[in-house]
Amino acid sequence: DLLIITRKKRKLEMIMSEQKLARELTIIQYAYQEWKEKAEREKAFYSNVLLHGIALYGEKPVVN
Repeated sequence: DLLIITRKKRKLEMIMSEQKLARELTIIQYAYQEWKEKAEREKAFYSNVLLHGIALYGEKPVVN
């Protein structure tokens, strides 16, 4: 799975990594405000992302 959090949602193009990995990637994208709302509603999912997620760019998406 790949979770993308951005300032605003963008249209994503096919990721070439799927072909290289020979696996399908599940891509989940949230605008920051959506992520903030999701973190409040689904605390287990939010905690799982913070504990087990790996930030590829930037920082982990901590919501205050």
